[in-house]
Amino acid sequence: MTRTPLTLNPAQTQQAQNKLEQLRTYFETGQRPIFPKALPLPKEVTKEAKQKKEQRQQQLQARKERTKNIQTALRWLQETYPNCFSKDTPKPLKKRIEKDIFAQELPFARILIRYTLSFYTRWHKYLKSLVAETHRHNLQGEPVEEIAETDKAHALEKLKQLKERYNARQKNQKSKLLK
Repeated sequence: MTRTPLTLNPAQTQQAQNKLEQLRTYFETGQRPIFPKALPLPKEVTKEAKQKKEQRQQQLQARKERTKNIQTALRWLQETYPNCFSKDTPKPLKKRIEKDIFAQELPFARILIRYTLSFYTRWHKYLKSLVAETHRHNLQGEPVEEIAETDKAHALEKLKQLKERYNARQKNQKSKLLK
């Protein structure tokens, strides 16, 4: 097995020489050297690094745009179907309710409505109502079908996960404040 030699750039070479000189002085005189903080090494920015950074920025921008669109679509659903979609008291939705929504003229793309429904049904208030209620509701707010026990158990599991994630986030923020 052959080893490749260690290569240092000029700044790293200079830092290593300074450390060695300080250590020599320490062993010769017995005085502890005062090590200055290492200077930050210059970062070589490559085309790949720039492309990755641009790609991350584009992904972040796309995520922000999608979140904004989901919020707009959710407001539209709440205004159009106030008996079904509510901020204060969400009702469990009928399964495949998107088919009822798609039957009408939409100001949004179908995929955005699906994203919005996914967002809405993962909301903690919705999950709590799914556990507490006995029936699912249609777009007019009328009870349609009974909620299965497996759906309630799944909602309880999701609520537990959300609570654990929330508690971990709170603990992390407290530890940051104490530092």
